[in-house]
Amino acid sequence: MVKELFSHLRDNEALKSLVDERIYPQTAPKGAQTPYITYTVVDERDIQADSREVCAVKFWFQLDVYDKSYSGSEEVKTTLKEALYLFPYAYPKDMEARNMPQEKDTKLFRQLIEFKLKRMNNASN
Repeated sequence: MVKELFSHLRDNEALKSLVDERIYPQTAPKGAQTPYITYTVVDERDIQADSREVCAVKFWFQLDVYDKSYSGSEEVKTTLKEALYLFPYAYPKDMEARNMPQEKDTKLFRQLIEFKLKRMNNASN
């Protein structure tokens, strides 16, 4: 699910026009061009049926948008949310978005998005 989700985001034309392919796991490389997105899989849980078979997996993701300007980070966040809702394999649940304070050391503005996805094991991916 993780690979499919981030392939989907990298292929989204509107998002690509803003961040190109600058979507990184956990941290961006030093000196990365802005804006960029980092992602973390905060939690992954198996859901078991009565037969003890894993019938689904729940993921909890955190995405962070970084940019030199507040308006730029806000634009990327809005476009990112729209792209997430177009993900063909699962609908994001419990999505929260927060504006974070400007980072003191990098002077970058940060927008945070957290959401959950559930993949049924009988799904094609």
